[in-house]
Amino acid sequence: EQLPIDVVKSRVKELSDWFKALHPYDELVGKEMDVWVSNEKTGDYRCCHTKNYTKVLIVDSKEFAAGDVVRVKCVEAQRFHVKARIVEKNGN
Repeated sequence: EQLPIDVVKSRVKELSDWFKALHPYDELVGKEMDVWVSNEKTGDYRCCHTKNYTKVLIVDSKEFAAGDVVRVKCVEAQRFHVKARIVEKNGN
């Protein structure tokens, strides 16, 4: 049996508001971490991942390649990823 439309709309709004309030990576801002560089690019950024697969975007550069490990410092948190700057390039 279908729920009344006002109940559906109310539940959708509540769930949508809850999702918009999520900020899972805020605690990473200012922290350093090692990331593995991937082939994936997003605009001027190269996608990387932490050991627990958090997506990290760094400015793309010819100084590193897919498979490299780099030390980064998180400078900005967004809902689905963080942006970071390179601190140092580590060995593979």
